[in-house]
Amino acid sequence: MAQLKIAIVGAGSIGAGWAILFASAGQRVALYDPELEQRENVKNRIGERLTLLKKHGLLEESIDQVLNRIDVFDELAPAVSGANLIQECGPERVEIKREIFQEIEGFADREAIIASSSSAIKPSDFTDEMKYPERALVIHPGNPPYLILVGEIVPTPRTSESVIERVREILESSGMSAVLVRNEPKGFVFNRLQGAILREAYCLVRDGVISARELDEIMIKGLGKRWALIGAFGASSL
Repeated sequence: MAQLKIAIVGAGSIGAGWAILFASAGQRVALYDPELEQRENVKNRIGERLTLLKKHGLLEESIDQVLNRIDVFDELAPAVSGANLIQECGPERVEIKREIFQEIEGFADREAIIASSSSAIKPSDFTDEMKYPERALVIHPGNPPYLILVGEIVPTPRTSESVIERVREILESSGMSAVLVRNEPKGFVFNRLQGAILREAYCLVRDGVISARELDEIMIKGLGKRWALIGAFGASSL
């Protein structure tokens, strides 16, 4: 795949994490945040994370090579202009995301894909007023995206199949597994599974059945290890 331009709107923890993932995969990254402080310190924060990755053998290139693919912009328009994928990483509020998406669409190229990093909000709730809603969807990453290498692709009923497949290609070419989540379920899948396990864990500890430390032992050395290797359905067929 030829080098792409990925624009990231929002330079907080998730935005910085996306920047590391895409820049490490050889893509050009344009970062924008409306807050001056975020823009001024995001490269330092990214550099610190890259240093840790390098220390633990998780970064093939030099830190400078990756950082040199990341540009920080003071304005939204030049950041998203020419971008193949625009990844929104704003606050988890419907009205804010709707406003951001409309603003992005005003500057984005016609063929650009516009995605949100929302962890729970249905994309239909904030893409309903877009001029071209067929190019909008959610790409929900694990946190941090460069270590939890799975992304939930959550389209709306109006998202085109070609956009879904293009997003899958971009994620997989960047080293991330892409899973398709249909019907916009509340909380998507990652967080629903996590929530179900945590609810039961809290109840067991609350009721004095087991200590928190020993429950974590079961997850780390038992269920978690098994599920990490073969998945929940794979384990159930043993």
